[in-house]
Formats: sequence, C-alpha cells, structure tokens
Amino acid sequence: MNEGEPIANDAQVSNEAKDNTKGPAGRVLSTRETAAQKRIADLRMRLLDLSNANRLLNYKFSNRSRRQVRLIDELPNELIDKLKEGKRLVFKSLPERGDEPEDERSDAFLLTLEQAKRSDEDYLAALGNLDDDDQGEVTRRIERALRDRLRKTLGMPDRLLRDQIGKAEWARRNGIEPSFDLPAPTTELKDSYLDGDLRTLLLPDEMERTLSAINDQARSSLQETGVNTLYLAIGYLEWYEAPSSQTPLYAPLLLHPVDIERKIVAGKYRYSIGSLGEDSEINITLSERLHQDFSRRLPPLSEDDTPETYFHKVAMTIGDIPGWRVRRFGVVGHFAFARLVMFHDLEEARWPDGIGIIGNPVVAELFAGQGAAGDAFFAEDYEVDQPSIAAKVPLLITDADSSQFSAIVDVMEGKNLAIKGPPGTGKSQTITNIIAAALASAKTVLFVAEKMAAVNVVKDRLEKAGLGLFCLELHSTKSRKNDLLQSLEKRLDIQGRLSADGELSGALKEFERIREQLSDYVATINRSFGASGKTIHSILWSEQRTRDDRDGLPGALDNVELIGAKDMTRHDVASLADKLQVLAGAYADASTPDVLHITLGAGFVNRSIILRASLS
Repeated sequence: MNEGEPIANDAQVSNEAKDNTKGPAGRVLSTRETAAQKRIADLRMRLLDLSNANRLLNYKFSNRSRRQVRLIDELPNELIDKLKEGKRLVFKSLPERGDEPEDERSDAFLLTLEQAKRSDEDYLAALGNLDDDDQGEVTRRIERALRDRLRKTLGMPDRLLRDQIGKAEWARRNGIEPSFDLPAPTTELKDSYLDGDLRTLLLPDEMERTLSAINDQARSSLQETGVNTLYLAIGYLEWYEAPSSQTPLYAPLLLHPVDIERKIVAGKYRYSIGSLGEDSEINITLSERLHQDFSRRLPPLSEDDTPETYFHKVAMTIGDIPGWRVRRFGVVGHFAFARLVMFHDLEEARWPDGIGIIGNPVVAELFAGQGAAGDAFFAEDYEVDQPSIAAKVPLLITDADSSQFSAIVDVMEGKNLAIKGPPGTGKSQTITNIIAAALASAKTVLFVAEKMAAVNVVKDRLEKAGLGLFCLELHSTKSRKNDLLQSLEKRLDIQGRLSADGELSGALKEFERIREQLSDYVATINRSFGASGKTIHSILWSEQRTRDDRDGLPGALDNVELIGAKDMTRHDVASLADKLQVLAGAYADASTPDVLHITLGAGFVNRSIILRASLS
C-alpha cells in the first residue's frame, strides 16, 4: 500500500455499500467487503485494454519494425510440433543478392561462356592488361562485361541490377514462396518444411538488425521485470469493427511463448527460438473484445488441437460475419498480455464458493481500509531488547537495527504494513530477515516484485544464508514446466535429510547470554546518578570532553574528591562554579602568569574554571 490517505473511510464504505450486499453463493457482505468488491471490480476492468491501440487487437505489420519478424513458406503444424519436441528453429534469410541472374546458370549459357573466355578478344585483352597485383574485383568486372555481351548475342533480355529485383521476386528465383499467408497442409511437402529453419523475407543484413533488436528487447524484459514477452504468433483474424468499415484489423489467434538465442557460427551471428515448455494460448484479449462487441468468443484450445484444427474452429465461429476470415500469418515478436491473465484470476468464479476474493480478510483490509478499529497509520519502534519483544522474532540472518527489527515483529504478529525508506536503508535486508523468520515459524511466503533486480537481491541473500533450497523461483525462464518439475523433484529428494547443526542450540544460548549482558550494560549506563538527574553515560562523556583542558595540571588533582557528590543537584554544582569564579576574580591581579586549571571532578561541569593564583 502506498503512503497517503486510507483507501476508504467509514462514510465512503457506507455510501458505496447500499447497492451491493450480496457476495458469492448469495452470502451477505459486510459494508467493508462490499466496498472492497467494488474497488476490485473497478481495478479489474482497468486491466482490460480493449481499444484498437492494443497490438493484440490491431496488429500493425511493418517491414521496418524491429519488434517482429514475419515468416514465409513454412507449415504451422510443423513449427509448433518441432517446438513442442524441444527443437530450436533457426532463422534463415534470403540468399544474398549477387550479380549472377538465374538464367545465366543454364548449361547452354555456361558452355557459351567458357568458349568466349578462350576466344573473345576484348576479354583476353583486358586480362592481358592486368597487373600482377590486380585481383578479385577487377577480374570479376571483366567477366561481368563478357557475360553482358553474351546476353545480347544470345538474344537474352537485359540483366536486372541488384536493386531492381524485389525481395519477393528474388525469393521466387531461389525457389521460396514469398507470400506471408503460410501454405496449407495440402501443399506439396518440400524438404524445407522439415529442416527446422524459419524462413523470412529479409536479406542477411536486414535480418541481423531486426533479430538483434528483438533479442535485446527480450533480454531487457526478463532482466527488468522477469516477464517473457516473446511469442510465436500463428494465425491471425482479419476482422472489421462494423459492417460499413473498410479498414481491416488483424489480431493474432495462437501465441506460443518462446525464447531467442544468439550464437556465433562461422563468424556470423545465428539466431534461433525455442519453446519455454508451455502450451500455446489463445488471444484472450481478442476473445473478450468479440464477446463485448459481437456476443461471441474464440473457441477454446483443446490438448488435441493443432494450429490447423484451431483455424478451422475459428473459421466456423466467424463464418457468418461478412468479410471476416482467418489469415495464415506467422510472426515472431513481442506481445504483452500478462494483464489479461490477472483479469481472469480476479474473476469471482475462480475463487472458493461462498468466500470469493473479498472474503479474504487481507484483501478486504487492503481495499476497504481497517476502519475505526485499525492500528495507527504510522508504526512506532519497539524496545527490541526486551525479552518479550525479542522472542517474537525466531531468528535473523542479516543485521537489523531497531526500526528494521520492529518491522519484523509486526509481520510476525500478523500485521499488514508498508515498509518505506530511501535507497540504502535496508529494505531488501529487512525483507530477507522477514522471509527467514517466517520460514523458521513454518510459514509459507510469496515474494513478488515489479523489478527482477529486487527478486535477485533477496534471493542472493537467502542463498548466502543457506536457505536457497527453500526458495522456489517462479518467474521468467525459471517458470518453464520442465525446470519447475526438476526443481520440485530436487526438493522432494532432500526431504528428511536436512537437520540443524548440533552446535546450534549451544550457539543460541551463548548469543542470548551475550545479548543479555549487553542489554544490562546499556540499562546501567543510562540509569540516573544521584540527585543530579544526569545519566552515567552523560557523566562519563562529560569527563571525557574535559580531559584536554587539564593538560599540565598537577597529578594530585586527579585524587580530589567532592564530598557528597551523589547528593549534589545541578543547582549545587552551579553554585560551586559561581564560587570558583569569584575566587578566580580575587586573584586576577596576581603578578604570576601561571594559570591553574581546576575542573570539577565526576564530570558535573562541562567547562574549565580558570584560576590565576600565586604559587610563590
């Protein structure tokens, strides 16, 4: 909870509870639960972005985008099957465009070229004029000129320059179908459909720039938030907002979570994607939009469904809407729809019958406030050395000052609180101690953070304290199904094998003895001394501060004792100081320059009284 005014006060709760008093299974809700229910419903709707600005509803295809790569000439079923088998699919660009047209690869042309190399006078003369240092590019240009002369001789059309050949035409010349509508399963099966490659309509340099940007975005998302946003989208719905609309919108149908990997092969970067071990998902954002605007939803995706069977289901669902159709597009890009998962998790039907989400007292308190019976808004520090307070925290694994310890005490007492402080004040350290103390009390802890770095800091501290095996990470790549199952298996295998060190109890007793000794010392030096009202601590520090003023004095003064010092009040000390000042004034005219510093013993005065006296 952020610092500020309470989320709801009693008046607000009362006013907002009038129209809604029924909860799950018809249970009558309290006014605070009703207020909480309304706030959750409002926040839940904010999670749902059903506007056309959402890429999951209105996807913009762009050849210049660095967030997506469109696939060509691949079979959807083959792609998903290979990913589910754990194979990595390698991106493949179009061949680099050269100066050699496809019609110059025929046997007839090559035979004529070989004959011309032996007989063409211009060609032979140009080669004869080459210096020994002329290699490579010059020789290539001479042969290119010969090839162009042969094209005219053979009646062949003029050669198109590299920049005059479009990428689609270049793909066709290399036996690749350039359409973004992927081929249907009835298409003749080519070897390239089974080779584990992902064909794109990009030249090598273009593909490198685009995939490098996608890789950087995927890495940043995982490092900063721990959320994967990279998916293989298979199939798109082409739809219109209204029958009169002329502008088609495109929304992905199936999304399969993937990761991207970059390796150096033969001196060049090679990019590939692999499955995260999770199932494909339907576009639930699109399903919600269709439900609100057209009273229909996307069909569910069953375990036996393939992309092709699901395309057929969708086609049957929208078949009666003019202009709508399923497009067989394939895209690897970044999509963000984690908020939609939260939207469905907050649905009342997903919570236990008769209780619901607002039946949880923590949720009700978070959204409706604590009311008149609540504790103070700001917590106070406890006397952490008191045995009754210290006993509430079973252990600490890192240092903690009094305010941090007080926060841990509140948590262990079951209080809900927000810990606030600027960077470097030990918030992560306090969270680490809270988790450790909860584990020691046989409690289960869910630690959630917006930034991945915050999770890693706490996890590293727990690892160093030997509690790593008690932490199950469920974020980013750690949430893959296989990794999760292996992690659970590892923890099940060590059940019953972990035991506390035999010296632990002895170490704890010694710790308690030393802490009690230190607590007694602190209590003693902070006790008032005599009638002065000063603590022993302040008296000792007063004496320490006046030591420099006593340099050069006779050592006998150290043995001077004030009679009845314990019974002297501050007023008595001030009176003695005044008398010494009078005495100092009486000797002010003395001829000797010697100066005698007299300091009251026991540190009752923080200044020196200078007395000029004749020592003759």
